[in-house]
Amino acid sequence: MAVGENGSETTDDVIRVAQASGLSFWASRPKPWRDVAGTERGWVAETSRSVPPAQKTVESMNALRLVLRTQPRSGLSDARAANLKTYPNKRLPVRILILTFVALSFSLPGADPQSAPEKSSTVNQFKWSGTNFVARGGWGRMIHLSDTHWLCVNTRFGPGESSLEIRVTTNSFHSWTKLSEVAEPGRFMDNGELIQLPGGELLLTGRSLIEGQSYRLPVYRSVDGGKRWTAFSDIDSNEGSPGSLKQRGLWEPHFFLLNDGRLAVAYANEKHASDQPAFSQVCSERISMDGGKTWGDEITLAAEPRGGGLRPGMPVVSRLSNGKFIVVYEVVGVGDADVFCKVSEDGEHWPAGLGNRIAGHHAGPWVTSLASGELLLTSCANRLSWSRDFGRTWNFVEPPAWNVGAGKVFTWPAIYEIATNQIAVMISRRGVQLKFGSKIANGTNPIAVHDH
Repeated sequence: MAVGENGSETTDDVIRVAQASGLSFWASRPKPWRDVAGTERGWVAETSRSVPPAQKTVESMNALRLVLRTQPRSGLSDARAANLKTYPNKRLPVRILILTFVALSFSLPGADPQSAPEKSSTVNQFKWSGTNFVARGGWGRMIHLSDTHWLCVNTRFGPGESSLEIRVTTNSFHSWTKLSEVAEPGRFMDNGELIQLPGGELLLTGRSLIEGQSYRLPVYRSVDGGKRWTAFSDIDSNEGSPGSLKQRGLWEPHFFLLNDGRLAVAYANEKHASDQPAFSQVCSERISMDGGKTWGDEITLAAEPRGGGLRPGMPVVSRLSNGKFIVVYEVVGVGDADVFCKVSEDGEHWPAGLGNRIAGHHAGPWVTSLASGELLLTSCANRLSWSRDFGRTWNFVEPPAWNVGAGKVFTWPAIYEIATNQIAVMISRRGVQLKFGSKIANGTNPIAVHDH
């Protein structure tokens, strides 16, 4: 079935592009198409399609997606519609065709994210209660030190520079106190990230930049619980003359520990934009053998195959209860910065390419593995999803933790398990804030992970 929603292609355009790509099809006279609410959305025509067995190119699949769109009612003349022949004996059931075309469109790099299924459970999995204000500024991330003792790093913005502020709570989030601040004069610091190593020392990283000239991912170390910090290392850097490094930055580092105790970090990397082939941005990883003092060679975590303009970024890695690792990241240039994921056996070796897309999530994702083995996922779509099968399928949590409006809102959320069946969701909106939730039930409606 061909479905058009306020499209711009004429029927002739559809036929021309499809035939140029080796597709053959027939279509019936278009009819009005309405959504589940009864609102007329466009016009539809029953179709069949045939793709040459040897032709599995992206071009032919994109042409097939184009066949799914027809001109809206006002632009389709009766004469043109009459030229679309109907073959009653050859028609497949309409619903089967819809599922076939939609499934094929999901597998494409340019697939429309609005066509991805976004199913929600009618059961409330979490009960939300209470909001906690953490700090002014933005971009908040936490770590748990012991019992009721948590640290948060957030960004403070000032004239001509920004800094990373460390705050502490020792009374189960009832109040927060500034503990320390890390600044690099004349530079903008942001995307702060904390980790506590097995020996008890703390590491802090983030991005530090002079726009268009200098980009660094510095590491600072504290041995007194975050009161004082000393420069320790640089994960990666890119240095040049003023204005020479536009869109050649390093962003959003995320620490994690491998199964053998080695420290790893994932981050967004624009340094390969001048390579041949060029990559607008990739997700990179580096591993330290000495607790963050030095860093090994760059590992490609996620990249567009053969290079191009897609921008995987903002990676977050979590260890699964089966010992494997999952990474989630946005891909700017696919849908609305749609969220993708991959699973690695060891957190060091990752499948090639862009991984699998998760329906319904956009920009700035975060994933957390709970003590129960379940996964919780969020993003700037400001919804919460959980998975019981290590990320193969996901269920939406209803209601969401934060009601910040429809669509993508840049809150840069993060999820933390604070006790058994209790979580906190941190966002950056009117400062850094926390919302607390208690798990009360499990839903049943899965949303799919789509191969890319």
